[in-house]
Amino acid sequence: GKPAPTAASAVSPAAAPVGRTNACDGGGGAAVAKEPSGRVVDGIQQLMSQLLKGLRDIDKRLSAKELEGKDRRIFEHPPYFDSDDDEWEESFQLYKDAIREPMWIQRIEENFASGAYARSLPGWQAMCRDARLIGTNCMQYNGMDDSYLPEFVAVGQRFGKDTDSLISHLAAQLQALLFHAGAE
Repeated sequence: GKPAPTAASAVSPAAAPVGRTNACDGGGGAAVAKEPSGRVVDGIQQLMSQLLKGLRDIDKRLSAKELEGKDRRIFEHPPYFDSDDDEWEESFQLYKDAIREPMWIQRIEENFASGAYARSLPGWQAMCRDARLIGTNCMQYNGMDDSYLPEFVAVGQRFGKDTDSLISHLAAQLQALLFHAGAE
């Protein structure tokens, strides 16, 4: 079975997107030239940075509410990550056995910093997909039959809903950027 959940572990990264899925494409699959202009690349990079900031803000808000003021974040680190727990890797391995693609905010930040997300429409789409994995993984893992934890499923749902709203807002900006770049 699963290890006993902790506040940090039970509420972390999975499977299907929560809510809208078309916002990642910049608003309906807008065409982008093979070589986007520097303005488009810069704009996408700026939107990616805004997405990261927004994810951290969502996590901070949910963590303050759910963890009752403790100075920790729910979705920042891998599930079960706890610097005070020497056995977190064992618990995380059990989590990875249940969740196909674990995701957390710090991992998205590392992918962004390393260039794993190209500053392009496909890179934006990949980053959106990974952001959505955090909430869906939380709902999937904590909704499993052998240890159903409705309070953590609800946190995953709130994270997913807030993430979808953020992505939709940023996708509208991306759509405008792509429209103006196509008109040049």
